[in-house]
Amino acid sequence: MAMQKNENNAERNELRSVRQLLRDWVRWKRRWRPKLGYPGAVPYLDNILPTIDGYSEGEDYDEQIDAATMRQVDQAIERDLTKPQRIAVYMTYLNETGPAVWRSNRVPREQVRRLRDEAELALIPALRRRNVRL
Repeated sequence: MAMQKNENNAERNELRSVRQLLRDWVRWKRRWRPKLGYPGAVPYLDNILPTIDGYSEGEDYDEQIDAATMRQVDQAIERDLTKPQRIAVYMTYLNETGPAVWRSNRVPREQVRRLRDEAELALIPALRRRNVRL
């Protein structure tokens, strides 16, 4: 009985962590903007991140780690979820942080909630495989 209770608590904590990661992912997704115009450097150097040395700011390092984590969350959503689950995640979480423009007349809200719950549970092992700490 105690073992089952600990498993339930661990699963609830992981689910809470996934939901927080999804909220952080939405903020990251809304901030991202493609580069427009003429590149300021040689194109093949454009994707190289600056090296992290002892003189770099701690905040820069944290931002890089957060961005790397959000890229992993984004890849997990795009590659490891079914299309209906992805749509449910988008409809739920993108509507939380901005105007509620993600909606569907074809899919009832109850089905969206069910698919979102399935997606959140499916993301737990997907994020573990990608070494994202929950």
